[in-house]
Amino acid sequence: MLHYKLVYQNMVKDSKFYDFIDIENIIVGNEDNSVGILYTPSNYTEWLREDSIFKTFIEFDITQTIITNTKFRVILEMHEKLNLLFSDCEFYGLTSDEVDSMINYNDIDKESINFIIDKEEYRLKKMIFRTKSCRFISINRNGVISFQEDSMADDLEDIKKLIDFINIGPRVLK
Repeated sequence: MLHYKLVYQNMVKDSKFYDFIDIENIIVGNEDNSVGILYTPSNYTEWLREDSIFKTFIEFDITQTIITNTKFRVILEMHEKLNLLFSDCEFYGLTSDEVDSMINYNDIDKESINFIIDKEEYRLKKMIFRTKSCRFISINRNGVISFQEDSMADDLEDIKKLIDFINIGPRVLK
């Protein structure tokens, strides 16, 4: 699995932050200021601590993406327009057995997710989808998307669209 941390360049400039730092393995969305950076927790944290990287993030007003329950709901609502098929999700503080019990052992769907968020007040940790080529892609609350390496060949345009959608919002689908 490949993991990409999503970031967004808030200040629109003629140049992009990734042109000024030593960075490999990024995915630039269809919008130049919407980016996924190859991610492992220890390497990313260490990389961000470098003065030149940190200064570039400040200078270009880079925001690291975090996904709230609200944003998860919008993704779930629009998943078909993103060429994704909902597969599963995980909540903080709940095992899959506890989730099954809460929804009376029915298949998890949009209504059951909304019930768990609204009535039980749990936060989503991750949503898992399948791409049109039947590969898994997960979207994590910490702004990391994960997918199989061979998805880069078959699903790259949809991955870029997803990165833009998460960073910018539904207007990228118009």
